[in-house]
Amino acid sequence: MPTRNRRHFLKCFVGFGILGMEQAQAKNSAGDKTVIVKFPKGSTSARYSGHIQSSDVHIYKFKAHAGQKISLDVTSSHSALFYSLYDVAGDAGLLDQDDTPWSGVLPTEGSYEITIALMRSAARRDEAAKYKLTMIIG
Repeated sequence: MPTRNRRHFLKCFVGFGILGMEQAQAKNSAGDKTVIVKFPKGSTSARYSGHIQSSDVHIYKFKAHAGQKISLDVTSSHSALFYSLYDVAGDAGLLDQDDTPWSGVLPTEGSYEITIALMRSAARRDEAAKYKLTMIIG
């Protein structure tokens, strides 16, 4: 095969591969959601509900001060739903669990994220779950 034809073949082959990956990523992220947590005036709690399916990830972002106490309660009838709490750097999870409720003290001032997702085994089976998140900060 002449060099020009091999290059054309590789470009087409790689191009289709990249296009396929982009489509898969778009499909996987279609149900992803990011919410900026807002506390009603004069309140220290916020409540949200959602529906998550397959490999969707729902992220709830909020800001807090060092030493603030936080309580999280995530409820769902689906046993494979889990949630995590990360600091702004996202380096280490302050919390990775499926048991709820949870309470703790935030170590640093800044942004935090609560992520909610299904365990991999449930995501592979394209399962879905409804959930409720209650967050109290003080």
